[in-house]
Amino acid sequence: MKKLSLLILSTIFFLACSDEKDQLDDLQSTELPDSFTVDIPSTLSNPAGLSAGRVKESQELSASDIYGGLRGFIYVGENAADALEEIIKVAAVAQVAGLSEFTIESEDDGVSKTFNFNQDVTYASVTYDNEMRITDEDGDLALQVVWNTDPVSGTAILNPYYLDHTEGEDLIDTFYRLDYSESADGNTQEMTVSISGIPLDEGLNNLKMTVIKTGDIVEVFGNSNHPNLTIISEELVQDRNYAFRARADESNDIAVAEVALPPSSVETADVMEDYSIYTVLDAEIKSAGVTDQDEIDAYLANAVPPAYFDDVIGFLGAGEEVPANDGFTSEFIDLSDLAPYVPHDIANMTVGFLK
Repeated sequence: MKKLSLLILSTIFFLACSDEKDQLDDLQSTELPDSFTVDIPSTLSNPAGLSAGRVKESQELSASDIYGGLRGFIYVGENAADALEEIIKVAAVAQVAGLSEFTIESEDDGVSKTFNFNQDVTYASVTYDNEMRITDEDGDLALQVVWNTDPVSGTAILNPYYLDHTEGEDLIDTFYRLDYSESADGNTQEMTVSISGIPLDEGLNNLKMTVIKTGDIVEVFGNSNHPNLTIISEELVQDRNYAFRARADESNDIAVAEVALPPSSVETADVMEDYSIYTVLDAEIKSAGVTDQDEIDAYLANAVPPAYFDDVIGFLGAGEEVPANDGFTSEFIDLSDLAPYVPHDIANMTVGFLK
C-alpha cells in the first residue's frame, strides 16, 4: 500500500510540474483534515497493556488469554484505518495539484490504475464536496474516497484485490471502510472501521469498530464475527461475536474494558451481561464437567467485568478490585452507556462502494 502511495505521489508531482504548477512542497492549503483517523491510546492498543500485568495466581486464567483478543481486534481496525489514511493523503496532494484524472502502472501488480477526482457528488442523499476514485484497467473500482470540509467528515472504501492484484483472489470480496467526522470546534472526533469478507482462515470474517475521542477521553466499542468458534470443548462449536466496550483516559494513562462472546444469531446490542466472557466461560467449564463453583470462580477471577489497565503495568485487575488510582472514578469505570453492535448485524454485514 505504501509503495503504491509513493508512486502516486511522484506521478502527481510530475504531472503538476509539467503543467507549470507550483511545486507541492506545502500541503497546508489542502482542504482535507490533518488526520482521518482517531488514535487509540496505548493502554488499549499496546500488546503489553493487554497481555501483561500483575503476576497471576496459579489457578487463574491469565489476562492475556482473556483480553489478548481485544488487542488483536484493535490491531486489525487500526491497520485498516492507517492504510486508508495513506490513500487519503494522496487525495490531498492531487487536490492541491488541481488534477482531475491520470493513469499510472502500479509497481505492486503491474496493472494500470486510473484516478478520477470529482466535486459535488451525491450518494444516498448525502452530498460531498470532493471524491477520488481508483479503477483498474478492467474498470473495476478499487478505491473510493469522499469528503466534506465544513464540518469535516469523510468516507474511504477500498477493495484490496482490485487495488493490488498480487493480494490474491481470496480477497476479491473483502472490503475496508473508514468513516470519519469531527465537531466544528475539533474537540470531538469519531472514526468507524468496517471490514467484511475477510478470508475465513483468519478466524473471523467481519469486523466493525467505533472510536470516539472527546478531549482526553477515548471510547472504543465494536464486534468481530467468528464462524465455527470453539472455546473449550471441541464438541461445542458455534458462530459467535467477540464484542467489547472500553474507555481510556489519555491524561492518566488508564483504561477500563469489558468483553462478551454472544452467539452471532443474537439480535440485540444488549449482550454485555448475559454473554459476558465470565458468563460464557463459566457455562463452558461446567459443560466440560467441572461443577465446583469456588474452583471456577477462582479460575475466572480475571474475567469478572470490568478489567482495568494502565500504561506501565498493563493489566491491573478486574471486577470489584478497583485499582488505587484517582482516575478510576465510578463514572469512568461505568461503561453502561456504551454498547457494541448487534451480533446478527455484524455476522451479516456486507461492505461495498457508495452508489
